[in-house]
Amino acid sequence: MSEHSEPSFRTALASSRWCSRALPAWLLVITVSVWLAFTGLGERDLLRKAEIRCAETAGEMLASGDWLVPQFGGEPRLEKPPLGYWLIAAASLPLDRVTEFTAVLPSAIAYIVTVLLVMAWGTSLGGLCAGLLAALAFATMPIVLDKGHEAEIEMPLCLFVTFAMWMFARRWEGRTRSRAELAAGTTSLALAFAIKGPPALLFPLATF
Repeated sequence: MSEHSEPSFRTALASSRWCSRALPAWLLVITVSVWLAFTGLGERDLLRKAEIRCAETAGEMLASGDWLVPQFGGEPRLEKPPLGYWLIAAASLPLDRVTEFTAVLPSAIAYIVTVLLVMAWGTSLGGLCAGLLAALAFATMPIVLDKGHEAEIEMPLCLFVTFAMWMFARRWEGRTRSRAELAAGTTSLALAFAIKGPPALLFPLATF
């Protein structure tokens, strides 16, 4: 590859219709993320122990009507905060039971929204082309795709932490002094805490 090929590629990409107009770029990211999120969703059995525990705990919430104290096998399950179980239980309300599809639906939705956040954050930092490339790179990472199809808490956690860090970064860089954005970031970090506990705070603290 010649030393001039990379700049030429960047120039060609930046001048393409995907990077020159916002609407096609956003439609592309939305289409790709929705397609990747829902392709095969709920078609496999829940195999990992963590998935089974999350789904079963949410199912017991629905059956007992007790959403305050998570239970697994009739015993209180207090190792983690309850928000992850609440999300699965809420997604399962229309069917009144947890299925393979409703168990992974919160992760799929969180995957889509996180991809869009990466698009927005990347665009604010480096322009539309940077945002588009960042979103597509994130959306197609194998580990991200896996977590977007699992009945666990990692993808919702990623969503809340990503949004919180974006809001805090904007304030840190002086892009905004809005109290609303600070409140939004703090609220999102609180939701991350409610789904993972103290480890959720490590990402923002390590960064800032």
